[in-house]
Amino acid sequence: MKRWLVAASLICLAACDHRPADPARSSAPASAASAAPASSAEAPSPTVLKWNEFKAKAGFDEATPEEQVLIWEIYRDQFLPAIAADQGVTVDEMKRRFETQVPRPTQGEAGGERFLGSRCTQDCSGHEAGYYWAADNDISDPDDCTGDSQTFVEGCQEYAEERRESSSKSEN
Repeated sequence: MKRWLVAASLICLAACDHRPADPARSSAPASAASAAPASSAEAPSPTVLKWNEFKAKAGFDEATPEEQVLIWEIYRDQFLPAIAADQGVTVDEMKRRFETQVPRPTQGEAGGERFLGSRCTQDCSGHEAGYYWAADNDISDPDDCTGDSQTFVEGCQEYAEERRESSSKSEN
């Protein structure tokens, strides 16, 4: 539900805020528009500048990893076609440039979600399942944790290591 709310808000933002380029309304002199473009090392491209403005308005930096991907996709799919038309390039070329300059966010890394000491890939359900399975099965040795899922094994090992640490503290 939250994903749809974010999407609807961003589409409204796109519809309400996007205005095609109008040379009559531009404050830059006509000669500036025809000047040779600066190299990418000197200044960001207009597409990246517009992306930075859009992501600030969309709250990208405060969004969850899933929402960040959604914001990026909405910009790419909703804004870039208009920018491509304004710049006289194909949509595919504009998307290729954008994806090169602004890589798609990854859901696991962006938020850095963690379960105890382990980094989660998308959500922490695998780690949680392993942890609670180890608790239910009274696992105290991390080497007893096996399975097909790396995240499940890591969750199991977290429980076993906690249990090992707490039993060594109680012995002292």
